[in-house]
Amino acid sequence: VKLGDGAHLPAVFLVEQYLQGTRLDDHLKELFGRQAGEGRFFTGIDDSTVFLQYATRLATAVQAIHRQGIIHGDIWEQNVMVLESGEFCFFDLGASAIRDTAHLHPGISDQQRSDNYCAPERRKGERHGRRSDIYSLGGIFYYMATGMVPPGSVPDIEELKNRIVCGIEKQNLPLIESNRGIADIIARCMRYNKDQRTRDTEALLDDLRLFSSPGSHELG
Repeated sequence: VKLGDGAHLPAVFLVEQYLQGTRLDDHLKELFGRQAGEGRFFTGIDDSTVFLQYATRLATAVQAIHRQGIIHGDIWEQNVMVLESGEFCFFDLGASAIRDTAHLHPGISDQQRSDNYCAPERRKGERHGRRSDIYSLGGIFYYMATGMVPPGSVPDIEELKNRIVCGIEKQNLPLIESNRGIADIIARCMRYNKDQRTRDTEALLDDLRLFSSPGSHELG
């Protein structure tokens, strides 16, 4: 970009691949939603086997992002595309980086982010990393279990677990009755203190495999 005094300002372009598919929230509503009048509403995936399959596919996709040395930073169900092939694809990584840059300057509201999916350390403008994405991924799992946005940041571990259990029991009792470990997985992802969270996608996938096994019910 040429300025009036002859100086030049570099132009920056963000190029994104065009993807053909369905946003995750719309996909879940179509497949697992219930008819209500002229519309459909989604209160969670009630089959624990299917839930864990979806969770595993999401965690595997985030693992691939992290292995490239990238932190997504804005993970929630509206930033996930289910492609026609059935593959899960996360998008809006560039927009996340732009928001992070803006967040360093005064006057930028935390509410410009996807609040309840945003890790506490990111809200406070602190350094964030893979465990911040794990927190947000736990938020998607909660949405898949209830059809609701996840609870806000809860510092107390037991209180967080109780809120997650109560939310699933209220919205989707069959899921938690068939596999209570799902609430544990979500709670471990969404702990307020990042050092107490599930450490990375590899550990998360281990937990998902554990609870996919017959007779697995609770992590504790």
